[in-house]
Amino acid sequence: MKKEKTSLVKILQLNGKRDTLVINRPNFEDELDVFNKADINRPAISDKYRIDSFIQEGSLYKVLYTKR
Repeated sequence: MKKEKTSLVKILQLNGKRDTLVINRPNFEDELDVFNKADINRPAISDKYRIDSFIQEGSLYKVLYTKR
């Protein structure tokens, strides 16, 4: 994705407030760092959220993390 002119759309929602950010040519290492540090793959918290991945034309299009 670093070589492609990929953009990132972040939709953030908290307490009923929603914000949308469009980032052109994002640094995905920085964008995903919070998930790496959170270690969300721990079995103890696996029931706290749901992950949905969407593929379009053979490429990852969207990843949606939703609180349960």
